[in-house]
Amino acid sequence: MKIRNIVLLLVGGLFLLTNCSEPANNELFHDDNVVALSSIKRASDSYIYPVRPGSPEWNNFENHEQMVEACQIPKSVLNIMSTKGVIESILENPLYGDFAAYNNYQEFYDRFSSTFNAYKTLESRADASSELISKYCSMEYQYSNLSGFSYWDGRGCVPGVAFLCMEILLAQDFCLDKATNKEIKSLSLHLYDSYKLRGTDDNPKALFLEIGRFSAAWVASRIMEKQQYGEWLVLKNGSDTVSNFLRTGMFCDERESIIEVFEHFIDENCR
Repeated sequence: MKIRNIVLLLVGGLFLLTNCSEPANNELFHDDNVVALSSIKRASDSYIYPVRPGSPEWNNFENHEQMVEACQIPKSVLNIMSTKGVIESILENPLYGDFAAYNNYQEFYDRFSSTFNAYKTLESRADASSELISKYCSMEYQYSNLSGFSYWDGRGCVPGVAFLCMEILLAQDFCLDKATNKEIKSLSLHLYDSYKLRGTDDNPKALFLEIGRFSAAWVASRIMEKQQYGEWLVLKNGSDTVSNFLRTGMFCDERESIIEVFEHFIDENCR
């Protein structure tokens, strides 16, 4: 377990490093160093960060605090931005890759949501849950395998990690508490499918997808907790490790057991 966690953390660190030297968010940076326009559709009013990693201004920053200040969105802009735009703006935050530097996903979210005003704006939106789930359920992998992908897909997240970025948001109370039963069913089905997809690629770069399997299992655990699903409660109450995973999203040896219970939850409630 310790060795696997170390490997996953090292891979997460690699993502963090690559995320600090990438081009603007409307470009794809390929492995052959060729830059091409992205075909990914983004919300028309999402924020375009004026200073980004790789720019001279960014390189001149002397500390992390200056980077954080550069990534704040003016309140006047957030107030008139659509919820879709707020979500895109959060995902495109140049510092989002910092999730790899935290002990667990919940710690990352708590720190970022208390630092960046876009999170509080999203939490306050009545349609936050529906927009997050709708976006997530429309996401597809861009590659049948990872043999040719670069570390940048135009949103700040590589294939697989794009799902992880969304799942950190989906796991939060403000999202799951507002979701309708229909939305929970749609989310659960897409979550399970995306989890399985992340285990089908044997390319070495698929370690990025392995990291994302934990975030998918984390959302699954929180869905079942919200629904007070009996088989899940038995698993959680019988394992301190699972209980801790529910709270934090920290890597867990019992991930497959959680997904097995989630399969039963889906069969009973979502099919």
